[in-house]
Amino acid sequence: WDYGLGSSIALGAGRSLLFVDLSYWWFGDLSDLELTDGLSYAAGVSVPAFEGQGSVLFTLSGMSRIIETTDPPVSLATSVGRSVGRRGFLSVGGGIGLTESAPDLFFQLGWSFRN
Repeated sequence: WDYGLGSSIALGAGRSLLFVDLSYWWFGDLSDLELTDGLSYAAGVSVPAFEGQGSVLFTLSGMSRIIETTDPPVSLATSVGRSVGRRGFLSVGGGIGLTESAPDLFFQLGWSFRN
């Protein structure tokens, strides 16, 4: 089993948002791979777009070294979201890994509804 404990803070200024997230993870070791417990982190900023109907999000995320022989993962990402209709929100984005242990390229698609 893996366990984590973390905290996040978000600060708003007008319609812009800044956030920071820190978590500490205790990893259960695999039978053939020892993992080191460590810290994960993320920071980002979201700014309004599309005349207030959407936003653009920029993030940096990573983790401390958990496998002794690899660099810790670090990545940069961005996404764009826009209101769809009265209650929907659609987002698309992607990012790049900055170290060997992070994915070279990744993409995301999100959809949410408001009540």
